[in-house]
Amino acid sequence: ECSDDDKLVELIIQTTKAIAEAPFKRKNLFSFHDDLGPGPSKKDCTAENKLSMVWQHQLLQFPNTGPQTVAAIAQRYPTPCDLIKAYQACDSEATAGLLLQDIMVVRSSSRRLGPVLSKKIYCLLTSVDGATTLDN
Repeated sequence: ECSDDDKLVELIIQTTKAIAEAPFKRKNLFSFHDDLGPGPSKKDCTAENKLSMVWQHQLLQFPNTGPQTVAAIAQRYPTPCDLIKAYQACDSEATAGLLLQDIMVVRSSSRRLGPVLSKKIYCLLTSVDGATTLDN
């Protein structure tokens, strides 16, 4: 059992910790936005643009995925729903897993997205087992 004094001490500790961490949380809260450059202006901020930005930020979470790669995927499949519909239209899981591999990513030179990232994105969007890892 906790006495009222114990609860008060716990509250003071939690409050002090929250105040101390607040500047650091605020500083890093939207650092992921920097990867995609300046977003749309306020007048361009439509629901479609917001969805596109969220989709691109989701794709940026994959290791070794940069803004050019994300832009190439989002240009072909502007929303996750578009990509899932394309997966459903494939005749097999193997074909669907490699659907994105031939998307061209333009950097200083052009290269294909490749089968590894294509399979990881497929796994993330179609898996029904929460224990599945993207390394499989």
